[in-house]
Amino acid sequence: MASISSVELNYLVFRYLQESGFTHAAFALGYEAGINKCPIDGNLVPPGFPYYFCAEKTSVLGDGSQFE
Repeated sequence: MASISSVELNYLVFRYLQESGFTHAAFALGYEAGINKCPIDGNLVPPGFPYYFCAEKTSVLGDGSQFE
């Protein structure tokens, strides 16, 4: 399994909050995490990916069978 950095995780959470309509929370996280200085090109992250990524990584936790 590939690891994910804190910068990447912060960006995914930031995008998830934006796409889910939590604009103030996204703004606060973006400000505190310095998302504007982040090296990630937001144009390369397709809409809906943060939700898909989190759902895929946590789906195995629902039945308790696997945690990676």
